[in-house]
Amino acid sequence: MKEIPLSDLVAEKGLAVVADALGCSAVAIHKAVNLNRKIAITIQEDGSYTAEERRPFPSQPKRQHHIKAA
Repeated sequence: MKEIPLSDLVAEKGLAVVADALGCSAVAIHKAVNLNRKIAITIQEDGSYTAEERRPFPSQPKRQHHIKAA
């Protein structure tokens, strides 16, 4: 198995090929690449692709709690 960033795979194979291999639209792949989402593509031994997004947990920034003075 080989792992490659989504943007590198798109540069190598093209939007349409990657989208078809992952079962999604070329628009979705284009948007993910433009937003710099950290998506790793694993090329399986049989030649199929799987994708996994890597992001921090929790993914939402901490909220600031404002307390009103009484």
